Amino acid sequence: MSNLKKTITSSFLLSFQAVLKKLVGLISTLILARMLVPEDFGIIAIALMTMGLLEAVKEFGGASYLMRSKEVTEDMLNTTWTLSIILSATITIILVLVTPLIVNFFEDERLYAILWVYSSLFLIKGSGNPATVFLKREQNYLPIVKLSIFGKVISVVAAVAVALIYQNYWALVVGQYVISATVALGSFFIHPYRPKFSLINFKEQWNYSGWWLLQSILGYCKSQLDTFLVSTMFSKAALGSYYTMKYLASIPTTYLIGPSTEPLLVQLAKIKDSGDYFFKQYNISLIVPLCIAIPGCIFLFANHQLATLTVLGDNWIEYSELFAIFCTAIVSLLVQQHASRIFVIHGKTKGLFYYQLISFIIIYSYLIFFDLSDLTQFSTAKIALEFAFSMLFFTYITIKYTSFSNYLICLINLTPIIAASLLASYGSQYINIHYANLYDNTILQFIAITAVFGTIYFLALLLQAGLLQKVSKEWHYIWDLIMKIKGLVIEKLTSNPTK
Repeated sequence: MSNLKKTITSSFLLSFQAVLKKLVGLISTLILARMLVPEDFGIIAIALMTMGLLEAVKEFGGASYLMRSKEVTEDMLNTTWTLSIILSATITIILVLVTPLIVNFFEDERLYAILWVYSSLFLIKGSGNPATVFLKREQNYLPIVKLSIFGKVISVVAAVAVALIYQNYWALVVGQYVISATVALGSFFIHPYRPKFSLINFKEQWNYSGWWLLQSILGYCKSQLDTFLVSTMFSKAALGSYYTMKYLASIPTTYLIGPSTEPLLVQLAKIKDSGDYFFKQYNISLIVPLCIAIPGCIFLFANHQLATLTVLGDNWIEYSELFAIFCTAIVSLLVQQHASRIFVIHGKTKGLFYYQLISFIIIYSYLIFFDLSDLTQFSTAKIALEFAFSMLFFTYITIKYTSFSNYLICLINLTPIIAASLLASYGSQYINIHYANLYDNTILQFIAITAVFGTIYFLALLLQAGLLQKVSKEWHYIWDLIMKIKGLVIEKLTSNPTK
């Protein structure tokens, strides 16, 4: 199988996994949001915020190290697994010891049981089979996708069952626990390798991972310190809404676009010294996911009330503006991930750490020292600053590792996506305003608006791609990709099922 076909297949599988997982997750959210209240999500947000910080401390970049290495040996696998176990055990002990301090700070004794249950999750997650990296390097994602979807389905069933019985925050705790345990245990079924305790490769891995660990901690603090600030400035109901809206808005990037672009790390690493070919692939690997991210961002921003009402129900509608604000972060997160990927394939984890440090200091200095007593104002300031830093980072990386002219080409090639998205937004809003009385309920209305937006956007983008493929290498590639997908679809539809 060609590298291109492997990459496309891998991206499709990861996208399919993400879509199916999020479909199951949204069904779970639809149920849980109507059975639980924002305060339940608030108490879990505090627990997950604490867990996330310690998880970042545990994240030493072992998987990234194995992915970028030219060859992976047993010593490398064993060292990665051993480091993961050691760090996980250390973090588990730390969380148990600091739980009383956290409970006293937030003045909520319910956190005792929640955090003690969550503490064992570190050992469960850290004990997973590191040899799944072989499947990723071979771009054989099917076993990983199956395991991930299975774990998600089992966790949702468990969470909903607990919610039906107890109707409290333990439903969310059980859901998290079940998926972590299922994926960790299942990793030993999808690959036969059995890791052993060893630190033979420790020095080499730590030279790479030391800076990765620091930037991981900073990256988490940068993305989650705002949740901590909200927890100290606003009520638990406001915190629960803030956390939930932020999570929902991150779904396209974290669970769809991000996983679908994961195979690009391997491909770009192989061609990083290929000159013009690397420039073209660099642009394409950004433009293609932005074909999804930009219209998704604009659609959700324009229809934030309808989306919130459809997914979460009436209890959450007053916080729909938060959802709109967080949706605008979809593009900036994707751009930042793309630029960071280039740093990783060149082994510049130290530079990535400095970027995280500088942006962290400036963003949170503003959020802490300026009077942002309104939750919407607070959210807007954070997202705007993050967008500015992401674009500056992308500009620097693109010019440094490609060229200034390629940077301009990349930006110009985004114009058709923005134009098609705005046209689709205008068309769908026109239909919504003039024919809203045709819908019996909000779910039907949301489906109809989504269908109208998607149809207009696809046709507008297809028309522009057909015209631009004659003058742009990037759009020529995208046009060929569309034609190949079209050919595969037609072949499947016209094939004789009896053969």
